[in-house]
Amino acid sequence: MRVSRWAVGAMVGGYAVTFVAKFALALRAKRRFPAPQLERSDEAKHCSDVTVVQPILSGDPGLERTLGHNLSIVPDARFVWLVDEADREGRRVTERLQKDNPNSQINIVLCPPAPTGVSPKSFKLGLATRDRSGTFLVLDDDTQLTAEGAAALIEALERCDLSTGLPQYDHAAGFPGKVLSQFVNNSSALTYVALSALGEPRSINGMAYALRSETLERIGGFAAIERELTDDLALARLLHDHGGCIIQTPYPQHVSTDVRGAQHYTELMHRWMRFALVLVARESPGARTFIAAMYGLPPLALAGSLLLGVAKLFRGELRPLGVVLGLLMMRAAGIATLQRRISGGVQWRPIASITAELLTPLHLMHAMVKPTIIWRGQRWRLRLDGTFSVAE
Repeated sequence: MRVSRWAVGAMVGGYAVTFVAKFALALRAKRRFPAPQLERSDEAKHCSDVTVVQPILSGDPGLERTLGHNLSIVPDARFVWLVDEADREGRRVTERLQKDNPNSQINIVLCPPAPTGVSPKSFKLGLATRDRSGTFLVLDDDTQLTAEGAAALIEALERCDLSTGLPQYDHAAGFPGKVLSQFVNNSSALTYVALSALGEPRSINGMAYALRSETLERIGGFAAIERELTDDLALARLLHDHGGCIIQTPYPQHVSTDVRGAQHYTELMHRWMRFALVLVARESPGARTFIAAMYGLPPLALAGSLLLGVAKLFRGELRPLGVVLGLLMMRAAGIATLQRRISGGVQWRPIASITAELLTPLHLMHAMVKPTIIWRGQRWRLRLDGTFSVAE
């Protein structure tokens, strides 16, 4: 009995310490980051040299709305939409937006299939940036810019070679979509922003980042990373190898992905966790231990605390469960406070939030034992060194 009480206390205490540490680091990074100074009257000056580059693949019902939203956020920027030649729906959507927005600078590039062994996304990005100059704002096709977030990305380039955004998922329909949104929204600031207080980011968020053409040319362009499937991690590593620096901005960009049920949710989480394993595999033993302590063990501690607390309740002991409930209240308050400071609103949802964290270790184990991921409608075998091959 004493052992189980000690176990509850140890797990609750361990979770609380790591959570408070990440919370404090994230607030510190947000507080120290310069607020964007981009005024509306100066927008043309800042955006006239910006090219928004988006690899596009149809299938998400919100594609047209997302692309149209970005046209309104940076209307003076140039847009390059990279559409597969065989993607009829993608061509239809982009061509209609081009027709409906005659004052926007929209260039639709029809892309042939990527050569064997070449990342489809890096191949497309190489086509878009090869003969263009200025500032590139690279977005996924489900990313919606915010005015403040776009300004932060562009202005940060005055102090670094590449700036990257913070993902914030819009609330999706269905419970799997809500769990996915909570996984991102509850952990993004506690991970990306918190770690930026300790040092330069080791990777970037591929959903939104900015860099200048001269930087891209200096590091060899996207052709230098086309043999790796994890283009965001590969780009960060390539930039570091050339002495470049990266800044993580604490301003969110909205992501709206349609989650088509539990299987689709599992596929997305499996892919993200496999990408995370590629990142961790390249770190030093000390860095791996730190990552495990701060991000790998807390979900296990939370699960163990809940199980032991409920078990104690069935034995007539209320105090252990009360301690666990206190931990959950602290967690909820911390997440809500951080979200309010980062985005001005609260996206926390209690059941989906706890479910997302408790499922994380299962998704990680799944990614460890199954190297095959599904991405862009294709099955890929992703190795821990970042290289890949088409899976049968």
